[in-house]
Formats: sequence, C-alpha cells, structure tokens
Amino acid sequence: MTTPIKLAIAGVSVSGVAVGAGVGIHQLVKQPAKKSITKLLSEKNKAIITTGETSKWDPKWTAFKNAHSQNAPTGDWAIDQWETKKGTNDGLNAFKQLCVDNAKKEVENENAQLFKDVKTYCVE
Repeated sequence: MTTPIKLAIAGVSVSGVAVGAGVGIHQLVKQPAKKSITKLLSEKNKAIITTGETSKWDPKWTAFKNAHSQNAPTGDWAIDQWETKKGTNDGLNAFKQLCVDNAKKEVENENAQLFKDVKTYCVE
C-alpha cells in the first residue's frame, strides 16, 4: 500500500473518531441534569419524615393506603403481599423504607411523578 493511500485511510479513521466524539459530547450536553429527590426537597427546606416520628407517619400511611384501596401499589411504591401487610406494622415499615429509598432516586425536576409522590407521602 502506498503512502498516500495510508494517509487517506488514517485521515478517514481520525475523522470518524472526531465525529463520533462530537456526537457523544452533544448527547451529554443536551441531557438535563438530574438531582436526587432529597436534594430537590432540601432546596425547598423540606425533608423526609424521620422513621421514628410515628405521629407524623400515621396520616401519610393512611393517605397511601386510601390511594391504593382498590389496587395494590406498583412500580416504585410496590409492597410485597400488600393485602396482608396494609393493615400491619410490617406494611408501615415497608412504606417508610420505600420513602427513604425513593427519596434517594434522581429525577429531572419537581414535575417528575416520583418527586410528587415522595412529597405527598413522605414529607411533613
């Protein structure tokens, strides 16, 4: 293979890498930054109810059970054996843990459904 052909092949290869890198950078730049729900709440001077504050959890747990009286919660809020646990301390403890776990998750903004749910069910 002659030198000009080798140079042409090298040039095409370098160009392909540069274009690929440019596309990758563009994808990174256009993606909105995500923040944890805890961080978004703290920016509003809000926080998750601490696990020991029983009197504050009771109305939240009641609201959660009422919202899921017809259908078991699913997705981020699923509790195994819902029909059995919804009337027990095991259900309440599972619910509290879901609040803690879901608050650690990252969302794009306060319009995310998970953020709204955490704010409704887990914040005083």
